[in-house]
Amino acid sequence: MTTLPGWISARGHVDTSARGAAAYARILDKPSLIVLVRNDTDRPVQQFRIEYASTQPSTTEGGAGQSAQQIAIVFGVRGVTGVTDADIVREDRFAADGKVWRVVAVTVFPGEIQARCEALS
Repeated sequence: MTTLPGWISARGHVDTSARGAAAYARILDKPSLIVLVRNDTDRPVQQFRIEYASTQPSTTEGGAGQSAQQIAIVFGVRGVTGVTDADIVREDRFAADGKVWRVVAVTVFPGEIQARCEALS
């Protein structure tokens, strides 16, 4: 029986720079320049790719009525030669396409980073 560590080692090394270069090529296909706000301070402008959820916004019912939640994923790179590493963390905020967005989760992969965001307005 194959164990997980055995399977991973048999798969070989993950080429972080190749994965990052592929992610960067996808970003350049549809780039967005974003200024993140962290702790009420503007961060330097960064290049990302924003993909909006293709589903209808989910509706949440509360004491004041219903509210809709729209989701987007922001893609950035890390470890690509000649490209500044994306710096995005949970609770960062930014404006894009007429809405204010808040980062709710960040996942780091070899060569890239993805952030799940929700619209605030």
